[in-house]
Amino acid sequence: MLDAARDSVKCELLRVTAGMACEELREAAVRVVCGDAERPRWGSLARGTILVLLSGTSSAARAGACLELVHHGSLVVDDVVDHAVSRRGGPSLWCDISLERAVLVSHALVTVGLEGLAHHPAVGGAVQKMIAGEVRGFRLPVRSREEYLDRAVAKTGALYSCVAAIAAAGPLHVLADVAAAAVALCDVGVAHQVADDIADAEPTDANRICFESQAYARLNEQQSVWATLPAHASTRDRLIAWHRRLADDALARLAASLRETPAKPFVLELAHAVARGSLAVSAPRVGIVNS
Repeated sequence: MLDAARDSVKCELLRVTAGMACEELREAAVRVVCGDAERPRWGSLARGTILVLLSGTSSAARAGACLELVHHGSLVVDDVVDHAVSRRGGPSLWCDISLERAVLVSHALVTVGLEGLAHHPAVGGAVQKMIAGEVRGFRLPVRSREEYLDRAVAKTGALYSCVAAIAAAGPLHVLADVAAAAVALCDVGVAHQVADDIADAEPTDANRICFESQAYARLNEQQSVWATLPAHASTRDRLIAWHRRLADDALARLAASLRETPAKPFVLELAHAVARGSLAVSAPRVGIVNS
């Protein structure tokens, strides 16, 4: 069921990108969502796949694909803002086709995604929160863990949260408590952000090579959860323990918000992989890394 849901989102993504306005945009859009149509390197597609599973019908794949377009468009800009030169084992789009073209591709992906989700106003609000989260990232240094979490809720949690509202619009959805599911999914996204920050922004020379310059690496460290710990703390162990509590709590609340249906264990399997993110002990079969 999980693979079928994810495959349905893949097919819709390729179908939607194939209908984009010009050849250059189409080629760049495919490059963003899967790297290469012949030898694809898909990301997790977690938002769209969870949406299909929660909706209880494969007909939600179109909405799932549009949600993924919004997410992938945001990743393009995220790499520009962070000066990150790699994405999923290849060069970031702005390094590949120029910064100016990458920004236009991001606009196109988000626009097409929002157009396909026009009947779901929650998505527009989520995009505004995502942008606000990026803007907050320029306020350095992070003063508290609460401030860091507020930014993570906006930057990463917001789009996960609206998955529940979109799924609930269908007659076959598997949600027992839509509001509780929205909050839990938001917190799954937050746990994913925390995991990525712990794994990617730990102050080591090895991780700095992911950035264009050491100056931007230091900037990233100041924005991350590392900046919220006292200087004397045993940082990695404390942060991993804190992340585990966040993830376990979010997953427990998500489980309680779902009906007992065949889809439930697959939703929780994927949500578990998302929440563990880059801190997963073994690579999850759906590949939730740098998504």
